[in-house]
Amino acid sequence: MQHDRNFDAISMELGLLQTSHTFPRLTSLAGTNTGCSGRLTVPNAVTGFSFFLMDVTLTADQRLLLIEANGSNAALSAALEGTDDRRAFHIFQAYLAQARLTEPSVVLLAHQPGFLHIPEFYGRARLIADRIADTCATTLKSAREELGQEMVAVICDSIPNIAEHVIQENDHLKFRGRRITLLSNPNLLPELARSGKIQRQWNWYALDTSFCHEGPCAPLVHDKGAQQDVCQGTGFTSLIWKEAFDIQECIDVIKWFQRKGIVAVGKMNAGSGGAGIEFFSPNATENDIRQRLDELFASVFNKHGAAEAPKTMFPIRFFEFGQSTLYDLYGKGHLWDLRVQCLVYPGHTEITPCVVRLCPQPFDGSFVRGSVVSNLTGRADRATLGRYMRAPFAMRRSQPGSVMEALGISEDKLQEILQNCARWCESAWKRSTTTSIVPSARP
Repeated sequence: MQHDRNFDAISMELGLLQTSHTFPRLTSLAGTNTGCSGRLTVPNAVTGFSFFLMDVTLTADQRLLLIEANGSNAALSAALEGTDDRRAFHIFQAYLAQARLTEPSVVLLAHQPGFLHIPEFYGRARLIADRIADTCATTLKSAREELGQEMVAVICDSIPNIAEHVIQENDHLKFRGRRITLLSNPNLLPELARSGKIQRQWNWYALDTSFCHEGPCAPLVHDKGAQQDVCQGTGFTSLIWKEAFDIQECIDVIKWFQRKGIVAVGKMNAGSGGAGIEFFSPNATENDIRQRLDELFASVFNKHGAAEAPKTMFPIRFFEFGQSTLYDLYGKGHLWDLRVQCLVYPGHTEITPCVVRLCPQPFDGSFVRGSVVSNLTGRADRATLGRYMRAPFAMRRSQPGSVMEALGISEDKLQEILQNCARWCESAWKRSTTTSIVPSARP
């Protein structure tokens, strides 16, 4: 009998259901797809490997927007098919492209604490370790285990657990005394900076980070403003953005957006999981602005520590709010974004729409967090997270048409989205490999 490649993911989910960890069932979500993947492969002029999970949306006036491009810190790539074999294969190929070391080394697969998508992450870790094991003696371990005689140890654990055992030696990072050949999740780097193990250098860090899965594009993952600059000429409409380096500058920037009549979205530097994000309307008073900024800082301090967070949270970047079309859910309109996986190989980019994320509350113009933030992390209603995700090619229950049709995305518009993503990835590579890391306005 032919082996179903989804059984590993399903069995991992079933095992985790026996614990107290709440998570969305991505294999169930994948099962609602109609069999269409929407996958597109586009030739490129790239000479190496990079990786992005791009969050895009469509406005009522048919503009395509890039909300942000995430790196290997992001999840939900398994949502379309219930397996992450394509992403795992890409990581393995990126690993093979690294300079081979004659001494034992490590591959780090890091996730944030309280991570929702444990089955996806550890299922992918197993697939990666299996691939590497075909080339040399390999083990799969947590950060808390001692290393042994293996040539490659694939380490899967939370960012703090991994960071505890990482040191910088000359221009390289080592985990438990061994060189890191590949890192999946660049958010390990700000964690190391917050603990004083590495130093910031302008908008990046004072060490060689070519071991990141994103390759030379790793700094761009944390610079959401530069991502909007990359949008030029790709088909995406660039969002207006500015950055601030202290509280007073934050207030000044917000007031600049207010004078333009634009809703501003503030985002911390090197953030993830929805922390450090707030919205500022044109009619907000100065007291309202200060209260929202306090809430932004409080969420950052709660996640990273009040003493440590300021080392990496600035600049705070502010963006024009991009309002999507409305997805009808029980008669009320919800904002949404479409997460698209971009596997950048030398010579081609593979683009796959993965999942539609809905904001849990209907959009009424008040900009309460639940109506404008689609991120799943940190929600109190973890048991109901699956209600606000959709397989892109699923048919809607008790409503006519597909999910894509409900978003206003025709087949032609979908192809436009995928082509735009491919162009953006190639432009991101060009920018990252032909220009040095540009200092912020005030280092």
